[in-house]
Amino acid sequence: MARQIIDIDTVQPNGKKGDPARLMSQKVNANFAELYPALQAAGANMLINCGIPINQRGFAGGALAAGVYGYDRWKGGVGG
Repeated sequence: MARQIIDIDTVQPNGKKGDPARLMSQKVNANFAELYPALQAAGANMLINCGIPINQRGFAGGALAAGVYGYDRWKGGVGG
């Protein structure tokens, strides 16, 4: 199945812009219905093992100190 693009700009017959909420939800569900089985077969988790590390603060790795941000905006708790 080809990816379904959610339209947010086209004026609809009712005068509002973009796809109605129900249609947008259907497109999102259809897009992910194809994606998730492939990820599950690979043992991947979209949140934890997304494969796209974001290190905006230049965190070197290792344990986090209390209140310090690490990878992906995770923040060390009271005890680090």
